[in-house]
Amino acid sequence: MREFNSGYRRGYIPKGTYPGQEQDVPTVEYATHFVARCELDEQTVYDMLDSIYNGRDDLAAIARAIQGATPASMGKDIGVPMHPGAARWYKEKGAD
Repeated sequence: MREFNSGYRRGYIPKGTYPGQEQDVPTVEYATHFVARCELDEQTVYDMLDSIYNGRDDLAAIARAIQGATPASMGKDIGVPMHPGAARWYKEKGAD
């Protein structure tokens, strides 16, 4: 599957995540990404990414997958062209 989309990876749903789930369940995880149209203002995309990153602790309360996110982990190349505003944000954060 990684040959098809490098955003896929092996993962597990930890036991106890759902009622009656008594063991870890192997699964396929995938990268979550935002899609922005090419014409969207570069600064808008930059500011959105900055807000998401700076609010990751709050976001982790509802989406555990973002817990511990770093610019490097968020900016992994999954084969989709990056918006110039996002590319600038990642470069400035040292994740290029």
